[in-house]
This record gives sequence, C-alpha cells and structure tokens, in this order.
Amino acid sequence: MKKLFPLLSALSLLPLLVWAADPLRDTSGVLDNDSFLGSFLHALTGDEAVPSRIQVVSHTTTLILILAGMRLFRIRPPSPATDRKEIQ
Repeated sequence: MKKLFPLLSALSLLPLLVWAADPLRDTSGVLDNDSFLGSFLHALTGDEAVPSRIQVVSHTTTLILILAGMRLFRIRPPSPATDRKEIQ
C-alpha cells in the first residue's frame, strides 16, 4: 500500500479517487439504514443512506449492463407463420 499512493499521486489519480469516495447524497433523514425498510433495501439492492459516488456509478453501470444483456439475449417465441410451415 505504501507504494500505491506515490504512484497514484504521480499519475494525478489521487484527486479522482478522493472525489469518487465522497458521499453523493444523504437520505438518512428519510430512509435510515437501521430501519426495517432501509435494512431490506440494503439486503436486496445494496442501497445505503449515504452512498459514495463510485457506488452509484457501479450500481448504475451494473443495472445498464443487465438490462442490455436481457434485451440482447431475450428468447423470442416462434412466429405463427413459422408454425404453419412446420405443420405442412
């Protein structure tokens, strides 16, 4: 770990990592992690009352990739015209 920080500083990536680790929003006043619904959402989706920017980016990217994969690989039922050709 001691070698990582000078490398990141040299590459000017340290400010980006600090920015990504900052909290994006604070919904603990509306939906606390210790409440039943907050605990349920955390277990179901990994939601937190104070997520960092990188968490929101990774959750959004994952959701987009899942939806794109579902759309790309969906199974289409055979069309009625195809069924008639097989019968004849």
